[in-house]
Amino acid sequence: MMILFIDYLVDVSEGKFTDKITVRTLVNNVAIFLGTYQQLPNQRISKEDSTALFNYAKGECATTHGLTTDARGKPIADGVDVRLLQKELWSEKDPIVSTRMRLQVSVFIGISAATASHPGTIVESSCWEGSNEALIYKDLVFTIFPPLQCSNLLPSIGDTALQTVPSKSAMLALKLRFNLLKCHRKEEGYYTDTVIQTERLEELGLCLVTNFLIMALQDQAFEVVHNLDDLERLMANATTPINLSIKASMKKVPVLRNYEGRTKAISATKALTYNALYFQLVKLGIRAGFEERLNPYCLRHMGANNMDESAAVSAEQRRQVMGHEVTSRIFSSSYLSPLVRADLMGVAMGRQESLDAVRAIGRMSLNADKKAPIALSVEGTARIWKLPEIQELLAIQDKAKLACFTVHGTKIEDAKGTPEGVVYLGAYRDVRNTFRRHQKALFLDERDQWFARQDTRLMEGLNKKPPTNQCLKN
Repeated sequence: MMILFIDYLVDVSEGKFTDKITVRTLVNNVAIFLGTYQQLPNQRISKEDSTALFNYAKGECATTHGLTTDARGKPIADGVDVRLLQKELWSEKDPIVSTRMRLQVSVFIGISAATASHPGTIVESSCWEGSNEALIYKDLVFTIFPPLQCSNLLPSIGDTALQTVPSKSAMLALKLRFNLLKCHRKEEGYYTDTVIQTERLEELGLCLVTNFLIMALQDQAFEVVHNLDDLERLMANATTPINLSIKASMKKVPVLRNYEGRTKAISATKALTYNALYFQLVKLGIRAGFEERLNPYCLRHMGANNMDESAAVSAEQRRQVMGHEVTSRIFSSSYLSPLVRADLMGVAMGRQESLDAVRAIGRMSLNADKKAPIALSVEGTARIWKLPEIQELLAIQDKAKLACFTVHGTKIEDAKGTPEGVVYLGAYRDVRNTFRRHQKALFLDERDQWFARQDTRLMEGLNKKPPTNQCLKN
């Protein structure tokens, strides 16, 4: 039945090189079909059947219908191209009505060019149409670095190593987590982290941190930062690195989103699709005067080539970032850090690489706080004893204890080794083990909440401070 469907695809599809589509296009369409089909309830296709379909498409079907293997070239963008695209994107003549959509296209260009990310890790993949899976706010971590912990890498004279000098102002950095990696989309715990820091370039659109920050503020995604004034207050008063907390209601919301229906309003929940992004990039390339067609993969190829030429990114990390087969699965899964320890934006833009933020975010002591809980709070312990599960086990333990007292007197030790004593000991262990399980989970939750609320505590402290003029009067 599916083979007939593949034949149908060939009959109704029109090619670019000839009247028929190419073998590569057919294979891609089969992949999209399989990805969509398997999202339907109770619909699964075995690996053997999938392989057989691909083999049919590339073999018998291609031969029968006379499909060509011609392919377009693979144009590769570079830093100059990216700057031209950003300039065109923000020109007054740009026909994109929505400023948010301009921001989103700008952000995609920057991410893809710097990280060589597969488009499906950032926007909704055409192979997973309708899944609404894309980069979400949970994948974004904004970190404020106070002035004393910021530094700028300055090249020194001759062969002397780069020197670190203190910075006079706080810095905002962004860590992006890519969970939807090619070939590892549904693999739990398989992801890569990339650090982007605030750019000092004057060209519009080239600072990813600023663009992501604008979108987060538009969406009211932060817990305590509602505008730039709030952010400035935190940055001016932070004494240790602080992560900006994201609202729980926003954590699963896609950052880049589609238009709502046929309107020019941006949807509140629907992820930007690959096809919509492709259409915007093609139009942008045409308006910029590019002869070759601009598509998302031109930017991915740019990032890949930049990483290949950079000594800062190892071959193993490049494979990991791009979702390619690694040389050693043990090393890749158990030892290789998911954090890409390179200034990929610096590599992409051809400027001096700055690894300050990357190194800082990679440290376990980044936001160390000795005031964080070291044991479960009294309130947390009281909550555990009130849990229905614990209450039920305590009732069983009390019943077993009463049986011991009835048969062996008022000392539990006298029931040791007896049937009643064995029942009591089992009930006691059930209470203890269940309590410890909840205790561990609740303690870890309290620790997580403590670190997640660092910006909230700082803002609350600032709000309690009297105005400066009142301080002077006192």
